[in-house]
Amino acid sequence: GRDRVGHCGTVESATPVRGFRVRRSLLVLTFLTALAPAVHAQDRSVGASYTFLFLTYPDQIPHGFGGWLTWKFVDVGVNLFPDDHPIIGRQTQVQAGVRGGVRNRVVGLFGRARPGIIHFSERFYQPEIACILIFPSLESCLIDATNLTLDLGGTIELYPSPRSIIRIDVGDTLLRFDRGQQGALWKHNLQVAGGGGVRF
Repeated sequence: GRDRVGHCGTVESATPVRGFRVRRSLLVLTFLTALAPAVHAQDRSVGASYTFLFLTYPDQIPHGFGGWLTWKFVDVGVNLFPDDHPIIGRQTQVQAGVRGGVRNRVVGLFGRARPGIIHFSERFYQPEIACILIFPSLESCLIDATNLTLDLGGTIELYPSPRSIIRIDVGDTLLRFDRGQQGALWKHNLQVAGGGGVRF
């Protein structure tokens, strides 16, 4: 069978720090939405990238390939993490939202806010819950296979030519775990990506 991770003992309650972080993230989302009209109407691009997701729970670093599409102020990304890890399995991530920023002929700087989902092919224990470690695991102790996410971050774009683009993304991918009666818990996760594409 697959290995799973979990915590036994006293359930930890959500701290004010977590609540502050979520409120701060929502404020950033509102700010970036207001900036969205600053993106030029001709800002359209499509490309491929390689990404690393530094999960704080469980402590794993899946990496894989994906692609993006920008159309005016809309920013969409899809990532596939193909390694079949014994705890988290394979992952599929989809993010779609808005971005805003400034650019000239050679470089662009943008902020983005993209809600989305991530799917785990293997379910593991929910974070910070009291659960008996048995096999097979109790269904109520495991995370949902598909979970909500929110990508808040920045993008640097380089334009080697009028039609080409190099894109670098750094951000905080918030991952929401639904723990039933224990309440939802958001986890912060660093995510970085880089790649290239074409402008049109």
